[in-house]
Amino acid sequence: MVSHNDVLRYPEDDLMRVRLAQVKKSENTPGAPSDELLAVLAKVRDARASREHSARTAEDLATGLQKLARLTAELRTAIEGLPSMDMAKVVDLHNRLEKGKFEIDSAKLAEKMLDFDRREPPKK
Repeated sequence: MVSHNDVLRYPEDDLMRVRLAQVKKSENTPGAPSDELLAVLAKVRDARASREHSARTAEDLATGLQKLARLTAELRTAIEGLPSMDMAKVVDLHNRLEKGKFEIDSAKLAEKMLDFDRREPPKK
């Protein structure tokens, strides 16, 4: 059996305490409240606990969504920082490689490699 102390533990239960006292007086019984009343009050308590759990779950969801939004913004910034590609050149290069018509100018390639090596490292 649920005692009324277990059921009425929230400050906002004052109205229920008053109602419980009225029920006791109307029944003219000196004992405990009826089992039916205690069951109803237990359901109210359980509903409040469920609502509090839902509020915590919603808060966790909001926090997760904020984190996801931040990470999405960081990803978008990183993607925008990537160099753009000319897809026409990529397709042309692919086609020439497939047909064996791609010629390598070794002097030009060596110069580009040296230029790449000579440039200053990016600042962080």
